[in-house]
Amino acid sequence: MPLRQLYPDPNSENSAGVTAGIAPKVDIVAVHGLNPRGKKRADHAWDTWRYPPGSRGRLWLRDDLPRDLPESRIFLYEYNSTVVYGKDRSTFVERANKLLEEIRIERDGCKSRPIIFLGHSMGGLLIKQALINAHNNTKYTPIKLATKGLVFFATPHYGGDGRLVTIGDVAYKIATSLGFQKGGDVLETLKRKSIFSDILHEQWRHQLEQYHIVSFWGTLDSVVPRRSARLNLPGDRENIVPLDADHSRICKFGLTQADNDNFKLVRRNIRELYEKANESNKNRLSKDEKTLRVLKTLDVLSYEDCKNIIPERISGTCAWFTDHPRFHDWRSSTKSSVLWASADPGCGKSVLARYLVDEVLPSTDTRTTCYFFFRGGLEEQRSMTIAMCCIVRQIIDQRPNLLSRRIIEKFESRGTLTSSFQGLWEILISLTKSQVGGEIICIMDAFDECGEEGRSQLIEALGKSRMLHIPGSHTGVLKFVLTSRPDSTVWRGFQRLKEWIPVLELTGESRADLISQEVNVFIEDNLKNVGSRLELSENEQKLLRKEFTAVPHRTYLWANLVFKAIRDTVDITRNELQQYVRTLPQTVEEAYDEILCRSYNPPQARRLLGILIATTRPLSLKEVAVVLAIEESHLKHDDLLFEPEDRFRRTVRDLSGCFITIVESKIYLLHQTARDFLINTKNGQTSNVTIEPYLQWKHSVDIVESHRLLANACI
Repeated sequence: MPLRQLYPDPNSENSAGVTAGIAPKVDIVAVHGLNPRGKKRADHAWDTWRYPPGSRGRLWLRDDLPRDLPESRIFLYEYNSTVVYGKDRSTFVERANKLLEEIRIERDGCKSRPIIFLGHSMGGLLIKQALINAHNNTKYTPIKLATKGLVFFATPHYGGDGRLVTIGDVAYKIATSLGFQKGGDVLETLKRKSIFSDILHEQWRHQLEQYHIVSFWGTLDSVVPRRSARLNLPGDRENIVPLDADHSRICKFGLTQADNDNFKLVRRNIRELYEKANESNKNRLSKDEKTLRVLKTLDVLSYEDCKNIIPERISGTCAWFTDHPRFHDWRSSTKSSVLWASADPGCGKSVLARYLVDEVLPSTDTRTTCYFFFRGGLEEQRSMTIAMCCIVRQIIDQRPNLLSRRIIEKFESRGTLTSSFQGLWEILISLTKSQVGGEIICIMDAFDECGEEGRSQLIEALGKSRMLHIPGSHTGVLKFVLTSRPDSTVWRGFQRLKEWIPVLELTGESRADLISQEVNVFIEDNLKNVGSRLELSENEQKLLRKEFTAVPHRTYLWANLVFKAIRDTVDITRNELQQYVRTLPQTVEEAYDEILCRSYNPPQARRLLGILIATTRPLSLKEVAVVLAIEESHLKHDDLLFEPEDRFRRTVRDLSGCFITIVESKIYLLHQTARDFLINTKNGQTSNVTIEPYLQWKHSVDIVESHRLLANACI
């Protein structure tokens, strides 16, 4: 590999550390500049840092620096700089990526160890490009975060008079001094000046302020003058140091008094960066421990599982929402705002929410996306406070740098913070303020299934937060996407909110034709799968398509239920399939009833479904198996006879078909409407809703009896 380890000696027993059992504290990486014309790359990579040239020269990175920094690893990067600077911008950017990749591999298992880069001349530009690439690629984020110090030896930067020095011109001058001639690839590439466009971007200057920097310039350097060899950062971030040397000798030291004086300055400045890196790492480790405690405190629900039980979107769907001008207006807005998407049950709102999280609005360098999926009937998934815990946790997990000492102190001093909506909301606002120039997006699905008190708390908080209403305030932006059914109480809440914050409403009803077309796309995709499985002819598939599209008011949920029922039918023949589709259930409730009527043991299925309705959290397969196995004659746990988990999984499927779904060994009802279909009480009283005689399972589960069954099992 071109990344050569100089110290500790890679051939020694302790190549990974100075002393057995003691890991290095800092990694140092030295990057050379442009090869002199005609010189081999390996020779130049080493001779950049040693004097006199050749194997007998003094290589101070290996022979001297370790005496000052014994608890470090020192690397030299070897590459063909003539090719890098002699082609185009993409070659330059790609070489910076290769540097990052080799550092990443070398640091496997020690990603947080501080890094100090040393760059001579145009090698410093390659280091800067590498750090820009690391900023834009999460694969290399650990390298960006671990970089604490930069040492530049005669690297061309900004001018001292407030204007940009034309880096291309200075680089051209460097190449000329190294023997490159007009008309050659190197000079022609540098003459175009576009190779360094990223380095000149203002965003890079902000990134530079994260590092401690030493910029050495040569008093005898006729190629890179002082005004070009400095970055003009504040004095506490950049130390500008003159050395009595020319452009070539500025980072190599012989035995003269001038060389010794220069090396004394270099050694001392690198030592100071080393000490700052160590101190920063100690502080970071302390903060990391506190961050982990905060994350653990906020770990109140497996929000990933709540999202991942939702099916993924079929290609060609969800465009009714993502192509709407109101969504684009909300997305491009630089103000805090709310987008409310309402649609009838079964129209794919939850699938849409997952699609937004995973594909449309994923987190980026400037955007932090978090989410929560409410679910009626499960107490934890109806709580706005738990939702806020999950939202705050996701932000801190993705952006630990936003976690201030003040926020940490709140968690340390308030044991009840995770049960306080107001306290969590204040933390969310603090995190948003800290993400300057970025946005935090909160996606909440099934907002109408959140408890009424929680809905009111969020709407009131959105209305009263002063930060959200200050145009052009120098803070981050907080945006919400909320999905729900067309609920009147939700609608009234948003009408009040419009007085304070932009609220855009996007209704499924106004896009009914598009949703209907997308349901047909969903049906078509599933028809292909069924056709492939049963080896149906084109005419047979055409017949199925006709029967499916003949059903009025088709929804995603209805189509999904019908196809699940088909897939769950073991060894269904083509004739049986054609007979089935001629009597397709016309509504979601008919589909629910048909699925449950297939149960081989209806009384046990009713007990199972009653348990799932009565519980306030998702139960595991093992927990449900225990509850179903308990009888009054049992006195101790050893008396129970229940099936192993794998076998019980099949039993559950046989009892209830696709009416339930199992994710990570936890059992969920397929949809909120499934719960509504089964329950026969309302507010603790028997419902007066008329039960259609042909629907055997509608309102067939007594919620009071279900609670009694679960309570007896617990007792």
